[in-house]
Amino acid sequence: MAEGFLDCSQGGKMTEEFGDDCFLELSSRSLIQQSNDDGFGKIFFMHDLVNDLATVVSGKSCCRCEFGDISKTVRHFSYNQEVYDIFRKFEKIYNFKCLRSFLPINYKSFHNSLSIKVVDNFLPTLNMLRVLSLSKYTNITKLPDTIGNLVQLRYLDLSYTEIKSLHDTICNLYNLQTLILSSCEGLTELPVQIGYFASLRHLDISGTNISELPMMEGPNCHFLGAILLARCNMHTFLQHLKLYDIPSLTVFPSSGLPTPLQSLEIEKCENLSFLPPETWSNYTSLASLTLRSSCDALTSFQLDGFPALQRLRISECRNLDSINILESPPSRPSRLQTLVIKSHDSIGSLKVKLRMDTLTALERLDLECRELSFCEGVCLPPKLQSIVIWSQIATPF
Repeated sequence: MAEGFLDCSQGGKMTEEFGDDCFLELSSRSLIQQSNDDGFGKIFFMHDLVNDLATVVSGKSCCRCEFGDISKTVRHFSYNQEVYDIFRKFEKIYNFKCLRSFLPINYKSFHNSLSIKVVDNFLPTLNMLRVLSLSKYTNITKLPDTIGNLVQLRYLDLSYTEIKSLHDTICNLYNLQTLILSSCEGLTELPVQIGYFASLRHLDISGTNISELPMMEGPNCHFLGAILLARCNMHTFLQHLKLYDIPSLTVFPSSGLPTPLQSLEIEKCENLSFLPPETWSNYTSLASLTLRSSCDALTSFQLDGFPALQRLRISECRNLDSINILESPPSRPSRLQTLVIKSHDSIGSLKVKLRMDTLTALERLDLECRELSFCEGVCLPPKLQSIVIWSQIATPF
C-alpha cells in the first residue's frame, strides 16, 4: 500500500483501512475527483493543480516514458501501453537497476504485445522492483524462471494475459502481497507451493480455468481446504475473497475460510454449497457478503448468523425460499447498514420475515420477494435513508 508510506501503527487499523481513509479524505476535499464509470470500474483523477503539485514533490523519482528525458534517479516508471511495445521503447532505462515500479497505463485495448526481450532479459534484472504490471499483454504465455529473483515485489498483475502456467520459482516472492490473475483463461493450475506466499493479502483468480488449487503447509498459512477438485490453503492475512463463474466449485473446507475475512463475494457458482450455519458466528470480521446466482443448495438464510455483517446482498439464488431477519441478541445489536434481497425471477417464491426495529443501523433497504412478513406497529430504523420494497403478499406477524 502506497509504497509503504502509510503509517498506521498508532491507529490500530489495517494498512488498507488507513489507505481508504486517506483516499476518502482527499476525495472529500475534491483533491481527487471521480469521473464517469466506463464499465470497467470507477475512475478517479487528480485536479490539475494537485497533479502539478504531485509532479513537483515527486521530483525526478517518478517519470512517464513519453515526457522526455529520464533521470538516473528515477524509481517509478510508467508509460502508455501500445499495441506493440518494442524493446527500443525501454532502451533508455535498460541500465536503471533501482526501479521500484514498472507500470503500463492502459485505457481501452485488451490485445497488446510486449517485447519478449523485455520480459526475459530486462525485468528479471530489476531486483528492487516492488510493483510490476504486465496486464493485457496477450503475447505473454509464460514468465521466465528468473522472475523468482524479484524478492522485493509486492504487487504483480498478470491479468488478461495468455499465461498458461506459473513456474515454481514464483513462490520465492515471499514479500508479495497482491497477485492478480483475473481473466487468464489459459491458466489451469497454480504452483504446488503457493502456500509459501507468506505475505499474500489479495488473490484474484476470477475468469481463470483453474481446476485444482493445491494444499501446502506454509508459514502463517491457514487452510481453506477442499475447493474445486482438490485442496488449497490461504494464509490468515486474506481479507477479501471473490469467487466468480466457477461452476466446478462445489464445497468449502470443513475447517472453513480464514476468520479475518472482511468481504466475501460469490457469483455464478451454482454448485457451491454455502458455509454451514453453525460456522457463521466464527466470522467476526466479515462485514460484506454478496451471493448472486450461486449456492443452489441454499434454501434459507438467518441474518443474525454473522455478528459483524454491515452489507448483505442476495440476488437470484435459485432455491432460496426464506430469509429471516428477526431479533438480534441485546449483547450484539445489528450492524447491518445495507440490505438488498432480490428473487430469482420476476415472480419468485422467496419469503422474507422482517423485524425492522432490530436493524438500528440500517441505511438502505431494497427488497424484492414474493411474500413479506413484517412486525406490525414497528417504526422504521432511525438511520434509514433509502427504502424500496416490492412484494406480492405483505402480512403482519
